[in-house]
Amino acid sequence: DVSDRMTPQIGQYRQVGLGLHLLVDGLTATPPDVPKVEQFIHGVVQEAGLYIVVGPFFYKHESYQEAFAVIAESHTSVKWWPSGLILVDLFSCKVFDTEAVASFTVKAFGLEHWEHRVVERMGIG
Repeated sequence: DVSDRMTPQIGQYRQVGLGLHLLVDGLTATPPDVPKVEQFIHGVVQEAGLYIVVGPFFYKHESYQEAFAVIAESHTSVKWWPSGLILVDLFSCKVFDTEAVASFTVKAFGLEHWEHRVVERMGIG
């Protein structure tokens, strides 16, 4: 029974299954540079109460750049374009305050337009 595995969580979500996946999509007038994204990754992981195992790593694609870090609880990544589009995701098997992390992301990148979604990862079975 799933209810047997439920425990209280910060905010509106409860720990069920495999964890939470926060997705933040936004637009900024000032696209970030690599040092700003590196600073963001360290800050967002700290804001969520998580721990970086390795990274962040950076990769420059033809039309956008990407950064990711492996955290003890899963991963986080940022993709950004010269147009100002920024996509952030943070997946953790450990409970974290999704609203606080989304707010941190909006402030860190100065997002003018944005939306966020939280996916409760349930696994199969």
